[in-house]
Amino acid sequence: MDRWNLTRESSGGLNLVAEFRPDRHRNRLVKLGTLSNDGLVVAVPISETLGAASSVWQQMVVPLQRFARQDIDMAHVTAPFRDCDR
Repeated sequence: MDRWNLTRESSGGLNLVAEFRPDRHRNRLVKLGTLSNDGLVVAVPISETLGAASSVWQQMVVPLQRFARQDIDMAHVTAPFRDCDR
């Protein structure tokens, strides 16, 4: 299993940037998360960002610190970008 050490990036104030285009409005909570090698999934809500978006391509910026503050081991991230809506 591949893993990434994102400790330096998360403490340095870097962001996870994704381009997205919503194809429909969702009326429920949508989260984006990371997964560490110990199986811990840490997610942040992104419903507000998606709900405010029109159906054009846009950027979403999520600070890596938002994940690190929730006690995920940023030295052993196995899925740096995980859709937690499924």
